[in-house]
Amino acid sequence: MTPRIRTAGLAAVDGTWTPVSVAAFPGRWNPRREIPEDVEPAATAAALALEQAGWWRPGAGTGCAGGLVALVGGTSWRPAVRFAAALRAAAAAPVGPRDFLFALPSSVAAVLGILFGFTDYQATLAAAGTDEDAEQARLHGAELIAAGRIDRALVVALGQEGSARRAAAWCLESAGTGE
Repeated sequence: MTPRIRTAGLAAVDGTWTPVSVAAFPGRWNPRREIPEDVEPAATAAALALEQAGWWRPGAGTGCAGGLVALVGGTSWRPAVRFAAALRAAAAAPVGPRDFLFALPSSVAAVLGILFGFTDYQATLAAAGTDEDAEQARLHGAELIAAGRIDRALVVALGQEGSARRAAAWCLESAGTGE
């Protein structure tokens, strides 16, 4: 018998969203620092889905139990290009770490982990960001639950087409057993 997986919360955002505020994360994020633009709209989609699922409340300052699976679809390209340009432009001067860090696909999951407190499991999937890639990310979260590794998972897919960025988030949990 394997558990059935249910979606407890779902959110999708595109260029029209209002980003989640740093005030939603007291004690988890420095209120003087904005949430990095390279993590948006993933942070907002995650916040909406987690709140809808009842797993997280803005301003509570508490973390979420469960695992985090982040699909990063081409969103690390922009910071990588900026970092390379900074290196070329200022070969003798120090270059800040921000673009280097966000050129790494795992930085999105790292920031989401800090914001929402996921510590049970964390994975980053780097792919093109297609609907099929998002389905693979959801399947990974569902397989972890079915295998008993985690009780629930937030799955976030962050993608970019040209300059348009979008994200979707799903809260997955066991819905009992099935055949």
